[in-house]
Amino acid sequence: MTAAQLLHRSGTRPYDDQIAWLRERVDPASTLERDFLETLVSHRFRLPDFAQFHPGDEAPGVYVQPDFYYEREGRRGVCVFIDGPAHDAPDRRNADDKVRAELTELGFPVVVIHHARPLLEQVIEHPDVFGPLSP
Repeated sequence: MTAAQLLHRSGTRPYDDQIAWLRERVDPASTLERDFLETLVSHRFRLPDFAQFHPGDEAPGVYVQPDFYYEREGRRGVCVFIDGPAHDAPDRRNADDKVRAELTELGFPVVVIHHARPLLEQVIEHPDVFGPLSP
């Protein structure tokens, strides 16, 4: 028991199966999304329930696809956006801000992971979503 390690299960799949499933669904053009997942795995954080997820019926009229989505029992899920350099352009940033504000108004918490900051630093800022940093 002293060598046991707590793994944060996502959905109904075991941790290793979930990471394999997510790796198949990340945007193939986004190395940052893959790096984000590897950061989660290397520190055994909770994995997302979905990749490239659209909130669907819960967000009518909001046309957005978060990079990752974390379900929360009895509440709206958390939308995680992984913003690479393309999101720094003023027009793109304004569009991102608008749609993310719409999600927030509908009760979806939004987490933005930005390319300009260390991924681990940003993940540990949200233990309510990703879980605590494992020793």
